[in-house]
Amino acid sequence: MSDAAYDLSPSVPTDGVRHVPAGTSLLIAGPPDVDKREVALEFLAAGQRRADGVIVVSVDLGARPLVAADESAGDTDDQRLRIIDATGFGTDDDDDRVVAVDAPTDLAGIGSAFGRQIERYVTMGTDGLRVGHLSATAMLERMDHGAVYKFLRTIIDRVDRGGYLGVSTIDTATCHEQTVAMLADAFDALVELRPTREGPEFRVSGLDAGLSWTSLTI
Repeated sequence: MSDAAYDLSPSVPTDGVRHVPAGTSLLIAGPPDVDKREVALEFLAAGQRRADGVIVVSVDLGARPLVAADESAGDTDDQRLRIIDATGFGTDDDDDRVVAVDAPTDLAGIGSAFGRQIERYVTMGTDGLRVGHLSATAMLERMDHGAVYKFLRTIIDRVDRGGYLGVSTIDTATCHEQTVAMLADAFDALVELRPTREGPEFRVSGLDAGLSWTSLTI
C-alpha cells in the first residue's frame, strides 16, 4: 500500500483538508437533514478513480443500494469495491464483492470479514485502501457504547497501521453530544456538516485546517 496522502475529493475546496496523510481516520458528523452517507461515499469512491481499494462496512443499508451509489459516485463497477453487509437482512446478490454478516451486533463476524477483505487488497496490490463504516449511529442504537467505541478503535488501528484512509458517520441529532465527543476522540479528525440554503457546509477539527465553515459541493 502507498504511504502517500489521500485526496478526499475534488468536491473539497480547501487544499489543507482535501489531502490527508495515509493512516488518517475521519468521523463525519451532522444532523439528519445533511446526507452524511453521500459525503462518506464520495470520499471513498474518489479513491477508486485513483486505483485505491474500497471496503464498506454497512450496518444500516443493504449491499445493493451501496453498490449502486458507489458506482454512481465512482463511475466504475470494478472489483476494487468490497462490501461487508452487516444489516442482518441477508443478501440475494450473487455479487462476489459482497460478504454478509448475520447481525449488526456480530462484532466478531464483522471483524473477521474485515480482516479477510484487507488481505485481498494486500494481494491485489492497489495503490491505497479506503475503509468506510456506515454508520456508528446504527451500532449505538443496538449496542453498549463502550463496545462500539472498542470496535471502532479496532478499525481505526488497522487503518493507522496499514496507512489507509478511514471514514465513519454519526448522526448528531440521534446521539448525545457526549457520545459524539467520546467517539470523535478516537478519530484523527472530526468533519462537521451543516445545511444552508446554498447547500451543505463543513468544517474540520483535528487536521491543519482551521475551524471556519466552508461550502461542500457534493
